[in-house]
Amino acid sequence: MRHHVHPETGVTRRGLAQAGHPVAILAIAALCGALLLTALGFGSSLAADRASTQPQGVLAIPGVDVAITKTVTSAQVEPGARITFTLDFANLGDSPAGTVVVTDILPAGLTNLSIQASGNVSTYAAGPPNWVWQFPGLASEESDVIVIGATISPGVVRGTVLTNTAQISAVGDVDSGNNQSAVTITVLDLPIVGLTATSDSPTLLGGTTNFTASVTSGTSVAYA
Repeated sequence: MRHHVHPETGVTRRGLAQAGHPVAILAIAALCGALLLTALGFGSSLAADRASTQPQGVLAIPGVDVAITKTVTSAQVEPGARITFTLDFANLGDSPAGTVVVTDILPAGLTNLSIQASGNVSTYAAGPPNWVWQFPGLASEESDVIVIGATISPGVVRGTVLTNTAQISAVGDVDSGNNQSAVTITVLDLPIVGLTATSDSPTLLGGTTNFTASVTSGTSVAYA
């Protein structure tokens, strides 16, 4: 910076820029331009446009949005097998949900049920076929889980497809597209865990012999 002394008053003042260094002059010009834009009402809109282009975090959905997802430990099981269903549900909205009702429609062919629910369950109604849990509410982005254990009845016919559906509801829910979830289970043949065979011995070439087979824990055996 260059200092100038007024020849009459003796007051010292600082120069804005030296020759060949217009930085200060440009800064003053930019400041004046910004003040002019603000005075004309454009400053706030520019700031808003700039803010809208900034990366934002994942925001909760406006309102109440309860959702549920059901999973199962295995989609292919044998009669007598033990399986576990898991119901994960939550309020994805930014507003608290009031009374929340979760319904699980268990198919026939399941026995020895065991049920555990997290959260504050105010009402529980046992089926069959509908099991219903009522929760006093879910805060924004709060989640809970229900776990159901069951055994495939030994009498279920092989090839049977069992469908298990879970539903959730709440007053004011803004999205019904995520209020239901289902899984399917296919019942397989029991494996042959024991096979013994005997025949008339000795057997002569070209002769006839009797063959006897015993099968345990199986369904059908083909002879060739």
